Amino acid sequence: MMKKETLNTLILRHGDRMLRQAGWPDTVDMAPVAPETVPGWLAACGSLSGVEILT
Repeated sequence: MMKKETLNTLILRHGDRMLRQAGWPDTVDMAPVAPETVPGWLAACGSLSGVEILT
């Protein structure tokens, strides 16, 4: 179980890093979908202002 949690944490951090490298603002984060059922699946969640959407 510990290995699965560690792997999920590493995948989540990598997803966050990829968002930042792609230029997404800090208001958008990665979240695990259902780590017990589908480990490694992530969803991008957050909010953007009108200016951020248009740029």
